[in-house]
Amino acid sequence: MDKIKIFRQYKKPVRSERVVIWVSKDVKDALATASDETGLSQQCLADLLLRKAMEAIEVVEDESLLQ
Repeated sequence: MDKIKIFRQYKKPVRSERVVIWVSKDVKDALATASDETGLSQQCLADLLLRKAMEAIEVVEDESLLQ
C-alpha cells in the first residue's frame, strides 16, 4: 500500500459529527502519536485514514486471490 502523506496542521478543525468506534489500544496510541505529529484531531485523522483505506478495499470471492 502506498504511503499516506498528511500535511501538518496548526489549527485543529471543528467537527460537528460524533461517532464512536472501538479500536485496539495499540491503534489508539498510534493514532494519538500521529495526531500530535500532524496537529489534526484524532477524530479528523481517523476519518481521513479510514476514507483512504476504504478506497483500497477489494472484495474477492476466491480465497486464493488474497495473495
